[in-house]
Amino acid sequence: MLMVHDLLRDMAREIVRKESPKDPGKWSRLWYHKDVCDVLRKHKGTENIEGLSLKLDRDNIASFKTKAFEALESLGLLELNYVELIGSYVYISGELRWLCWEGIPLKFILDNFNLENLVALDMKYSNLRQVWKQPKALEKLKFLDLNYSHYLTHTPVFLFLPNLDKLVLADCKRLCEVHHSIEHLHELVLVNLKDCEILKNLPKDFYKLKSLETLILSGCSTIDQLDRDLGELVSLTILLAEHTAIKSLPVAIGRLVKLKE
Repeated sequence: MLMVHDLLRDMAREIVRKESPKDPGKWSRLWYHKDVCDVLRKHKGTENIEGLSLKLDRDNIASFKTKAFEALESLGLLELNYVELIGSYVYISGELRWLCWEGIPLKFILDNFNLENLVALDMKYSNLRQVWKQPKALEKLKFLDLNYSHYLTHTPVFLFLPNLDKLVLADCKRLCEVHHSIEHLHELVLVNLKDCEILKNLPKDFYKLKSLETLILSGCSTIDQLDRDLGELVSLTILLAEHTAIKSLPVAIGRLVKLKE
């Protein structure tokens, strides 16, 4: 985590504002609620905009047309909280590196949403039933966060996410299955399944993850055992499994020579 002092942040924002004092649509970053809404509603955005952030709450949802993003060809960072986008997603830049969309109202990510350059996908508190209907080839994706997605029942197919290194699915109350293709995530170092209450087990292929360092199963109250192949997780250093139904550990835990916690 990188922390920045408020004064330094405000100084940087003032530098950005001076790029075009009377026309926020020409700024490289947009963060102030009024400016963002004005640019999107009046379609005043330009290719100068590299980052846009609009944080609302669930009681103050706003809607915008996706065509408002058509001119934002350089957009690399998009942060939306409780925002609804109406129209075709082809208008949103394919240059996106980081997408944070908390409270996304969609039931699945639409196929015409170009995410091929995405490195981080953060969709906490989403309404997603599934991440996408057809498997997506996102070869640059490293971070996937679907915390508190209470309607999500299955993880995505992982076969086309070869560089994923962090998978966060905490408090996905209806998650009942982790797809067996997770074994193909050779870079995966963290899996967080905290409070996935109806998840009964992990697929046998899960234990082929040679790079996994942290596994969090705390609060997975239906999981009652860990597979005897647990010892195959040779890089595991942290295993958290309190408040589960596990009554005993497999003998193979003794093979986890790197385990610290």
